[in-house]
Amino acid sequence: MKKSKLLIGLFTASVLVTSIGVTTYKDEIVKANQLVEQSMSKEEIHTLMLNSIDNYKTVKGTFEYKSKAGNFDYEINYKVKTQGNPASKIKITSKDNNNDVHESLFVEGKLTEVTHKNKSFEETGVITGRFDKEKYKTPRDRYGKQNGEALFIRRQDPSFMNMAAASLFPQNVGLGYLENYNNWEITGNGNFLNLDVVIIEGKLNEYYQEKHQAENFKLWVHRDSGILLKLEEYSQDGTVVDFINTKKIKLNESLSDVDLNINIPKEYKKNKF
Repeated sequence: MKKSKLLIGLFTASVLVTSIGVTTYKDEIVKANQLVEQSMSKEEIHTLMLNSIDNYKTVKGTFEYKSKAGNFDYEINYKVKTQGNPASKIKITSKDNNNDVHESLFVEGKLTEVTHKNKSFEETGVITGRFDKEKYKTPRDRYGKQNGEALFIRRQDPSFMNMAAASLFPQNVGLGYLENYNNWEITGNGNFLNLDVVIIEGKLNEYYQEKHQAENFKLWVHRDSGILLKLEEYSQDGTVVDFINTKKIKLNESLSDVDLNINIPKEYKKNKF
């Protein structure tokens, strides 16, 4: 990463006395250098989002996910393990209908999905495909063409984290929103739930404008992992029409067998294929 150099001018005094206390020039320079250290290039933050699952071992928490165009309003609770033996437990609750609750559990190659509204569940054996992540590490390797049409090359989610991927593995946002570097800017750094974030603002392309009924977007991305902690999409008049908002999150804490388990009531029926 290229870093700017801060030049010290003809400052001979070592201390600046203000009305509220004493501030040294050295302190000011340290603060300025910290801001420089925090800066990231567009390609670096883009790469981070496309490969977030490589950057944490476990994560658990909750986020809200609402879309006017998609006509949904969900709260998503998640516990995810990305490395070693990947696993996940996801609970998706519709905030429009408290009876609509969907849970999924992926552990040891078996995917269990429970629909509480229908009092039913499914169990499926899953064989994860091999994906050479190093081959598709950089953004330029994640775009292609098939039969003359533009193609996004997506990495497989090894933990089968369901809708939690919208925040925890935001490659779809990274691929779709950040493809054209002229359409967005890194507008700052910040803190969100005690995590350092990079703030991105930009304009959606015509496809997403029509699909999402929005024109502009703003992202808060965890600078160490690439997790999308917050997203807002705005209509022409500035109204928020889509959003992701993380309510709580814990990274790299241990997950036990109890954490990765679903208790299915005896009366629930198993769907057969």
